[in-house]
Amino acid sequence: MVPAERTATRERITRERVRWVLASIIAGMFLLTVAAAFAGAEWGHQWASVKEWLQAVLPAETAILGSAVGFYFGTQITGNGKSD
Repeated sequence: MVPAERTATRERITRERVRWVLASIIAGMFLLTVAAAFAGAEWGHQWASVKEWLQAVLPAETAILGSAVGFYFGTQITGNGKSD
C-alpha cells in the first residue's frame, strides 16, 4: 500500500468514526427526550405541561436527527473511493 493510500484510508476511517459518534449522540438525546417525557408523566407532573414541553423540544430534535441521518447516509463512501 502506498503511503498516500494509507493516509486516505486512515482519514476515511476517522471520518466514519466521527460520523458514527455524532449520530449516536444525537440519537441518544432523542431517546432521552422521549424517556424524560414518559418519566415526567409517570412521576406526577401535569400531562399538559409535559405535552407542552414535548411539543417544543421534539420537533427540533427530530429535525436535527433527520438531518444527521440524511448526512450520514448521503455521504457514504463505497470501497472504490467514489460516492454512492
